[in-house]
Amino acid sequence: MNQTTKNNLKILGCGTMMVDIFLRDLEKIAEPETVVYPEKPIEIFLGGHAIDFGIDLARLGMDPSEIGVIGVKGEGIVGEYLAREVAKYGLQTFFQEIKGIDNGKNVVINVKGEGRRLHMHPGANWFLDPEWVKQVVRESSFKIFSIRPGYSGVDLHLREIFEEVKKKNAFLLLDIMKPHPERPPLFLLPDLELVDAIHCNEKEAMVNTDKEDPEEALKELLVRGGKVIFLTKGEKGAEIITENFRISQPSFQKIEAVDATGCGDAFCAGVYYKMVEYNHFGDLRRLPVDKLKELLVFAQAVGASAATAPGCVEGVSKETVDKILNESKEIFKKTKVRKK
Repeated sequence: MNQTTKNNLKILGCGTMMVDIFLRDLEKIAEPETVVYPEKPIEIFLGGHAIDFGIDLARLGMDPSEIGVIGVKGEGIVGEYLAREVAKYGLQTFFQEIKGIDNGKNVVINVKGEGRRLHMHPGANWFLDPEWVKQVVRESSFKIFSIRPGYSGVDLHLREIFEEVKKKNAFLLLDIMKPHPERPPLFLLPDLELVDAIHCNEKEAMVNTDKEDPEEALKELLVRGGKVIFLTKGEKGAEIITENFRISQPSFQKIEAVDATGCGDAFCAGVYYKMVEYNHFGDLRRLPVDKLKELLVFAQAVGASAATAPGCVEGVSKETVDKILNESKEIFKKTKVRKK
């Protein structure tokens, strides 16, 4: 393992290690046998859940030695690039080395006036060994464990990993996404009883519950054991949802969004930052409502900061978040708390 110490981590994350290859603001997509010359350069950024939120926290000023990242380092230029870039931030890394295949890649194509087109291949992430992850968990000391499954080797072994995490009495957040088509439908649901919080958007909630209505999907997540749901809704804001109450908050309206990639990971980073600040690593439902409102505002601000620059982490900084938070009083006034 590549690390200086496995003790005294605040946060340990597990997820994919990717590079995002961006073609932004295209006038059109090339027709067969033709060439399009983009006005803007083709850009390459690092990405993946654990990398993203870990770097976001470091950019917010958190001690990087208190942040751990579990992932794979493939054999090739992408794996070398990812390992080198992550090392610049001083995070503790627990990288399983995979031979014969490079890390995953995601080609993002954006035509002006249209939504993003994503073309993703998991690469070496597909072979992340659950035994490796469990070993790191067993040998590490941490307060929060964050994981996004869906297109990695641990997807079908989540219960084993979750059980190891719970032995540590750590807070477990599951960041759900649209899974790879080779994964069984609804594979996440049986293990939700072990998680402390879920982060998702409405589409992710629906695809992982096979519900056509977002409210029915959210109910299913709660019924299956999800204690707290962090629901991010883009320009419509965000919510904290439990069985007993719902906190609904508008978004920051003065953000000049450049790229939404990485906003969800940045939102999670904001949640973790506040949990560390509060020194609260237990049931979030026990926090006072004002604290939860404050946490949600901050997480939204960190998520919004990620949208101010291309790439997953380039827009996140303490200065940018503080500037966005100047709107926080207005957001607080418009926040609604509803008991069920």
